[in-house]
Amino acid sequence: MKTQIFKCIQSLFERSCLDLFDSFNCKIEREHGLKPDLSGSPIGVIHANSSDIEICVLIQIPYPALALSYPLSDGSYDIEDDQLEDWLMEIANQLIGRFKNKLDHHKCHAQMGLPDCKFDMQLKDLIPENSSCFNEYFNIDGEIFGTFICVTLLNDNPGFSLEEVKDADAMEEGDIELF
Repeated sequence: MKTQIFKCIQSLFERSCLDLFDSFNCKIEREHGLKPDLSGSPIGVIHANSSDIEICVLIQIPYPALALSYPLSDGSYDIEDDQLEDWLMEIANQLIGRFKNKLDHHKCHAQMGLPDCKFDMQLKDLIPENSSCFNEYFNIDGEIFGTFICVTLLNDNPGFSLEEVKDADAMEEGDIELF
């Protein structure tokens, strides 16, 4: 059952990545080539958890790819570093938000944490212990970046549904929840 849950989560995460960058009007494709060297690239980090699952999402994007996806860019790379840092945290936040909405349709109701941005760190130092990790690489107009999801199941029998379940309370893309 765990293997099936992980495969479903990986598929939902990949779809979330593609949908997110597509919404930025970026030409995005899954990268099937060799794993690129992204050392030195900033890493966006965000967590989500429920009583059944802990999730850590890491997104490592070189500055040129960040600049290409930046919403106020005129196509140049002339964007301040602090703006790109904020943008990376916003990307992490939107990515886990889209992913959380997809999880809601599988009876997995996770609470999101706050995004963070890490510099000059090794990816392996940010991966939670005892988690199962999956990575996907994507290409935006020739710039490659990596996404990583680390999942820890907290119960042997989590309430995760492999089949999509329509939930009247589930948020749709673009909806906002006020507290």
